[in-house]
Amino acid sequence: MGGTSTMAQPIRTFFSVVDGEQAEVYVHADRLEWEQRIVRASRPGLRAEASWLMAHPPHAEVITQRVPIAAVSSVTVWAACSTFTAISVNAVPAPVEFRVSHADAAAVADLLTGLVLGAAPANVTSIAALPSQVRGANVADQIRTLGALYAAGILSAEEFFTEREALLTAV
Repeated sequence: MGGTSTMAQPIRTFFSVVDGEQAEVYVHADRLEWEQRIVRASRPGLRAEASWLMAHPPHAEVITQRVPIAAVSSVTVWAACSTFTAISVNAVPAPVEFRVSHADAAAVADLLTGLVLGAAPANVTSIAALPSQVRGANVADQIRTLGALYAAGILSAEEFFTEREALLTAV
C-alpha cells in the first residue's frame, strides 16, 4: 500500500468482493483503500490450454484503488443474499459496493458512517475529538454536528446533551 494517511495502520481491514473480484479492504481515517489480485494469463485469446498454462503460468496483477472519505456522501446497508451483506458507499466519482459477511456488516457500516460524519475512530465522547473542519466555526454548527452524530447513534443521548450544554454555557 502506498499513499499518505493521517494514520499509518488501517483502522479496520476486511475481505470483500468488489466488482466481482475478491478484495482486501483497508479503512483509514482519511480514505478507503482496497487491493485486488487479478490473475491474468499472458496468452491472447479466450482460452488457454492446460499444457500451455503449465509452461506459462498466469501472473497475479495487484490493483489498488482509493476513495477519500471526504468524497463519500452516504453509506447504505442491505442484505444482498443469505451469505453476505452489501454496503454501498456513495462516493465521487462513482459509488462502490462492498460485499461483506453478515457478522462484519454492522461494524463496518458503523465505522464508515462515523467517518463520513467526521467522528473519530474510537468512541466519540466529546466534540473536541472531532476534526476542526467538522466541528464548525460557530456554536450553531457544532450543535448541528452533535445532532447528526446523535441521530447516527455515534453519541448517546447523555453525551449529546452534556456536550450541547457545555457549548451553550461557553457562549
